[in-house]
Amino acid sequence: MVKINSLWLSVVLSTLAFTLLSVQFIAAWTRWQLPLWGVAVQLLLGGGVWLGFVYLTAGKPPAWAEPVASLSVLTAMVALGRLVGLAFREPGLLLPALLLAGPLDYWGVQQGFTAQMITERPRLVEKVSAHLPTFGGAAREAGLPALTIGPGDVATTALILDCAVKFGWNLWWNVGLLFGLTALGLGAGVLLGLPVPGLVFIGLAGILANWRHFRYSREEKKALLIAAALVGGLVGALVLAGRVRGL
Repeated sequence: MVKINSLWLSVVLSTLAFTLLSVQFIAAWTRWQLPLWGVAVQLLLGGGVWLGFVYLTAGKPPAWAEPVASLSVLTAMVALGRLVGLAFREPGLLLPALLLAGPLDYWGVQQGFTAQMITERPRLVEKVSAHLPTFGGAAREAGLPALTIGPGDVATTALILDCAVKFGWNLWWNVGLLFGLTALGLGAGVLLGLPVPGLVFIGLAGILANWRHFRYSREEKKALLIAAALVGGLVGALVLAGRVRGL
């Protein structure tokens, strides 16, 4: 008889459920082609509900407030991602944006703004993130953190799916890869008990799902490679410098 560790089962189930619900929620919004004013209203409504949650639930919020707050963060950040998507008039613009987002998010989570906020203002980070508690008492007793997805992760996911809808790419292929790689990153973060740069996984999903649609001239490819090398080198230098200072 095979025994399944309840802790691992809790982490796996909660990660898959949370990621599936989040990505499907974002996909549903992006499939609904709202006019510009509609997206702006969506941003204001989501942000307004979230601000109400922050200011009206001081201390420990009631049980009903947490899912409402998470949905409001998701709604507002989906709208923000779609507004950013208005600037992406050519399919080729998405690739450099994703190549830039991943390394910068890695640095931010390791030593930059995100790391500072997690250390200095963890409650604020929790309130601006969408989250779903892990299933099962075993996970809670082990001190595992709740599953969370940051506002930048939601906005970038919405940007990718918005581009997929706008340019006629395979939406469900994008959804599938975003689900799989985001769940992998979230699960790793929970099991390791460490913050994980979500944009690394989300960006990789967006690149893999739409690789054949990114077409560039030889000169543009060279420019992209040089830019990617420069960003990677800069992020690596920043991370190394931060670790040297911490010794």
